[in-house]
Amino acid sequence: MALAATTIWEVRTTGAADNGGGFDPAAAGAGTDYSRQDAAQLALTDLSYDDSNVIASVAGGFTNAMVGNLVYISSNADGWVAGFYEIVGYNSPNLVELDREPTTGGTASGGAGKVGGAQSNLGLVCAAVPAASATGANVVHVKAGTYAQGTHFTNQVKFNNAGHYLNHHVVRGYNATRGDAIAPCVTLDGNNANYDVYYSNKAYIQLANVAVNGYAGGTPTNTKHGFNLDTYADGNTLYRCRAVNTGAMGIRAVANGCGLDGCEVSGFGRAASSIGIGVGGNVVSLVGCHAHDGTGDAFNVWAAYPGLLAYCIGAGCTQYGLNMNINSAYSVQTVVHCVFHGNGSHGIYAAGSTSGRPGRIVNTILSNNGGYGIAAHGTGKCRAILLGVAFHGNTSGQIDGNVTVEEAVARLTLSGDPFVDAAGGDFRLKASAREALGSGWPGAFLRNGAMTAWAGHPDYGAVQQAVRPVGGVPGSEC
Repeated sequence: MALAATTIWEVRTTGAADNGGGFDPAAAGAGTDYSRQDAAQLALTDLSYDDSNVIASVAGGFTNAMVGNLVYISSNADGWVAGFYEIVGYNSPNLVELDREPTTGGTASGGAGKVGGAQSNLGLVCAAVPAASATGANVVHVKAGTYAQGTHFTNQVKFNNAGHYLNHHVVRGYNATRGDAIAPCVTLDGNNANYDVYYSNKAYIQLANVAVNGYAGGTPTNTKHGFNLDTYADGNTLYRCRAVNTGAMGIRAVANGCGLDGCEVSGFGRAASSIGIGVGGNVVSLVGCHAHDGTGDAFNVWAAYPGLLAYCIGAGCTQYGLNMNINSAYSVQTVVHCVFHGNGSHGIYAAGSTSGRPGRIVNTILSNNGGYGIAAHGTGKCRAILLGVAFHGNTSGQIDGNVTVEEAVARLTLSGDPFVDAAGGDFRLKASAREALGSGWPGAFLRNGAMTAWAGHPDYGAVQQAVRPVGGVPGSEC
């Protein structure tokens, strides 16, 4: 056997690296979850093993309520194999049955083990998570705090086994009660090690409410990423995760079918000019992501079959807001309700190609960038389909001459800076930005061959306001 696909883990800075740290609620006769406490429920130093997956202790203290809990056997000598084991059967106060043999084969004695108690070593836990199945996957609950490389994980946090397409493994941060977090509350400190802080090459894994910092003690000097969703990490998801102060990219997603939802990156490219969020995987979706104040491009997409950028903001970066580094005939990058503001060069920089069709841009604002609003790489041509694009204050102009433009909806030239406080990160439209409030595409829809009489036009940009600001669009709510 192996650890169950239905195991639930608990990780806290106040736990211990030799605690059991997990519980299987689906185990037959499952008892009390003792992982949701700092200290182990039972600590023994006289474990022995003879046969049939049963461990013994003269000191004893096992109870029937311990079934389903994990015991961590820390001994790694005299035949023991250190690791996590599930208690699947209770025989007596001195004997319990484990899910598998805890030795290299044969008898062992003098073993140390702890039942229950939260784990503190997140890296150890993620490495121990078994493969998921159609019937279940592991959930790792991590209490708010800072988990540092060298103390709470070795080198980097990484899974050894994949989730399942029906059941993804999940690492979820929480504050006081499981499920209470709405923003990153767990920080992984890379401690300037020469490793990506979080690395995945296994499919179907989700992280939620987790931040990474390349080096909490200063400026990282190694060109390593914050989150790296590498080849084979297909279907991975980052939900409301954050990467700050990284040597290279904040988030790198080269696996296929990944989703980045509500994520933030800033302070990237500390060791060398880089990218906030880099996408090389096919059909990767970015929704509600914010890349800002970094060295390099806010977003860079080089996938052959790109996906979607929706409600994303790229601002205050030294290079491009969005670098669509694509030149395949199949590369149609869709950009919807985005903002690219105040970047050092072009707002959107698209690959020039004789075959590429890199851009469909909808209800997007390009403002105050150091180059053009939209420009093409080199002397090649690119094609941009505009379905509601607003421009303001781009140093070189709105669109350069190498971009072939199809204006399905006429572009909008804003009369002033449209945002409440872009420098402070507030990208709501202010009341004076009348042209962009409630005027986005499509608004009305086709029904039975005619446009609907009812309409509901969205705002331009990433932030939608249900209640219009005072002095906004005439006739709107105040």
